[in-house]
Amino acid sequence: MNNKDISNGFECSAHKRILDAVCYECNKLLCSRCSTNHNKEREHSNFIDHIDDIRIELTQILNNINNVNNNKDTATTTSDSSHISKRLDDIWNMMKCKTENYNSLSSDEKQISKHFEELHKYLMIEEQKLKKPIIDHKDNNNDSTTSTTSSSSFHDDTTESYSIPFIMKSINSSESLSTFIKSNNETLFHTTSSKNSYLQDTLLNYNNNSDSMILDLIYKYNNQFKSSSFKNNNNNNDNDNKTNNRKLELKQFDFTKLDHLLKQSIKLSSNSTSLNNNHNKHTYILSTHDDGASLIDLSNYKITDLGEIKYYDLYGTQLILAGDNDDRFIRFNIQTKEIKYLNNNKNTITIICKLPMIYHKISEVESYIYMIGGIWGGARYSIEKDQWKSFLSDDKLIRYSATIFEINK
Repeated sequence: MNNKDISNGFECSAHKRILDAVCYECNKLLCSRCSTNHNKEREHSNFIDHIDDIRIELTQILNNINNVNNNKDTATTTSDSSHISKRLDDIWNMMKCKTENYNSLSSDEKQISKHFEELHKYLMIEEQKLKKPIIDHKDNNNDSTTSTTSSSSFHDDTTESYSIPFIMKSINSSESLSTFIKSNNETLFHTTSSKNSYLQDTLLNYNNNSDSMILDLIYKYNNQFKSSSFKNNNNNNDNDNKTNNRKLELKQFDFTKLDHLLKQSIKLSSNSTSLNNNHNKHTYILSTHDDGASLIDLSNYKITDLGEIKYYDLYGTQLILAGDNDDRFIRFNIQTKEIKYLNNNKNTITIICKLPMIYHKISEVESYIYMIGGIWGGARYSIEKDQWKSFLSDDKLIRYSATIFEINK
């Protein structure tokens, strides 16, 4: 296709003229006649560029890219049309902003990791403090077991069969020393022909006098084992008694307190507030009743009357309905599809149906369902503890709806 064919295909269908301009506001290609009419529209007049101006601007942009040090020179020759340059500047500023935002998020992420890393290290140190005396005592006990076993066998071996776990397992399963020796006659107390030959050769040193050899072996045995194993037997027994008297007490972690401590030590806020502000978060319940609406501050259970709400039928606007029978509430888990009857001690609190109930999650380990209003006041159900607790006992209004929200003061 030649240039003439291209020109004929790229012309205004209304005026049969070559398209040589663009309106950035409505994104339309224009001929010279269209441009004249389009300029009359005030909201579009500043957004029209001719192809000659666009070509000059693109050339200047390329020159700036190729020679970043000539910004001053190119700035003096910049065309009045700068829509493309502005668009490129907007893209670049957005990229810079996104990059800075990403770097800021990465920095916060690292700081959070570092913050909890200190907690991890602290917990590991505290764990080792508690475990160290137990590990030391286990090591001493292993040494004692090894020594006692060696005194029974009186020959060395370094095979896996002589490992402490293996020996202890064998001791636990044996009723007596005899059964222990018998069960290990192929390992700890195994006698080979080579060892028998060794005894025969040793006997020659005693002029084949077995009595002398036995006495000397007893003497050597006592020198090797008696001082290390039996003289300290009382101490070993004392240590064993201490072990038997040791009592390990474990309590479930109070994650509520831990969560409170963590919230005191670290907080991630929006840019409008600092990370370590001293603002107090207040949680409120907005509830309606026959005479209007009330605001309930959950930090001190103070009720503020908001007055009458005109032209609004408050009855029947509760979001959750219980069953027809009093004291019969169920909890449905959306994820597990499980239904659970809520625990309720009738001697502690009386719950009635058809009152507004709202859900409030404080943390991952603390969340509640509030039931507002009624002749017995309000009630709060702890999901984690499966317990009801009464509050606002002086509030006798029959409330029809409620919502919950938090603000920083």
